[in-house]
Amino acid sequence: MTKEAAIEKASEFFSAGIIAKFDADKWQDKKEAFEELCAELTEKQPPPDVIEASAKFVKAKMKDWKESNINLQKGIVALYACYATLDHVGKRTVAAVMSFFVDKLGDVKLVNSIKPVLMDLAELVTPKFVSNQIIKYAATAKGPKILQESCVVLKDICDEFGSGGVPLKETIDYGKLAAAHTTPTVR
Repeated sequence: MTKEAAIEKASEFFSAGIIAKFDADKWQDKKEAFEELCAELTEKQPPPDVIEASAKFVKAKMKDWKESNINLQKGIVALYACYATLDHVGKRTVAAVMSFFVDKLGDVKLVNSIKPVLMDLAELVTPKFVSNQIIKYAATAKGPKILQESCVVLKDICDEFGSGGVPLKETIDYGKLAAAHTTPTVR
């Protein structure tokens, strides 16, 4: 689904007040929009295409996840925590946010709220899918904290779901890469 199609579908399905608040100038209004969107999602239990449209709509409104306001970043995490409670969340909805989640695993203000959401999403769309997404984005990450926390999440996924549900070769290869970039060298 294209960004334009997602915006159109979200605008048709969700109340105009919520949609308008995502374009507000004040971050407080946008934060309120996140809360209202979650309430409407929970109430209406939309089909997967509408859930995907709402995710891509929010991604567009948050400058393709480049939003720097911590309160709005927390709103993104809260929205995905809300998605994790729905029955019809698809892989495309989860894939839409994974670059943001992996990048923010290195942020001390967000890491502890992102980890449980990733575990919940793994339960919905398979641990293998979430693991592959983490590896995909973490493999190109620059910060050692991102690499370290990605390894922690991958370990947690293995602990929670067993190693049969994760891509073992990719996980091991990523672990080697992460270790090479986070282990201090002795001189």
